Amino acid sequence: MTVVTVFRWLLGLIFLSAALNGWAVILGWGAFLPTSPAAEAFLGNGYLLVLVKGTELVSALLLLINRFVPFALVVLAPLVVNIFCFHWFVDPGMLPLAVFLSLLWGHLFWSYRQYFLPLVTEKTVLPAQKKASKSKPSMGQE
Repeated sequence: MTVVTVFRWLLGLIFLSAALNGWAVILGWGAFLPTSPAAEAFLGNGYLLVLVKGTELVSALLLLINRFVPFALVVLAPLVVNIFCFHWFVDPGMLPLAVFLSLLWGHLFWSYRQYFLPLVTEKTVLPAQKKASKSKPSMGQE
C-alpha cells in the first residue's frame, strides 16, 4: 500500500465521518462526533449544511472507491480552504485537524498534479476554433 493510497483513505474517511455527522444533525438525530460550535452556528440547519455535507459525502465516497479522484480533489478544494481559514480565524480549537486535512489534500493534489496541468494552460484553442482556422486561409497564403 502506497502513501498516496493511505492519504486518500484518510482524507476520504475524515470527510465521510464529517458528512455522516452532518447528516445525523440534518435528520434530527444529533451529532455523534464532537463538532465546532462556531461551525454549527455558521452552517445552521438549512440548505448550506445540506450542500456542504452532501458534497463531502459524494467526494469522500469517490476517494474511498478510488474513482474520479482528481474530480473529488477539485470539488473538495474550496471546502478544505474554507475549513482551514475558518479554524485559523474563527475557531482555532480544531486548527490541528484543519492543518492535517490541508496537508493530506495538498499531498494528494501534488500526487495527481498531472491531471490538473491542463487547467493552468495560458492560452487555449477549442476544437471548433482549430477547424475554423484550418479552413480559412490566413493573410499571405492565398
